[in-house]
Amino acid sequence: MSDVRGHNFSISLGGFATGAGQAPDPPFRTPVFVLTRRPRPSIGMKGGTAFHFLDASPAEALERAREAAGGQDVRLGGGPSVVREFLAEGLVDHMHVVQVPVLRPPGCPR
Repeated sequence: MSDVRGHNFSISLGGFATGAGQAPDPPFRTPVFVLTRRPRPSIGMKGGTAFHFLDASPAEALERAREAAGGQDVRLGGGPSVVREFLAEGLVDHMHVVQVPVLRPPGCPR
């Protein structure tokens, strides 16, 4: 069984936008599963990236991503609310957390 981490396939948790500013050639080069309450048809893009829109539980979305990964690792990405859902269901094997400090100049209100 593939670990839920890595760099090959991903589940996007923070939504998806199209239109102005959307890169015509996203860097993923893999299937991307976007969790949404409003599913729509998949979008294929240059370089092998394909966005698939799912209205599914974390376990269901992960199963779809694992099938697409064919034994390779699956990467989760997105906001804290949905990541917490994956953690609560025990679906995350490894986690890499990035914290970006916000520095405020002296005298700036907190």
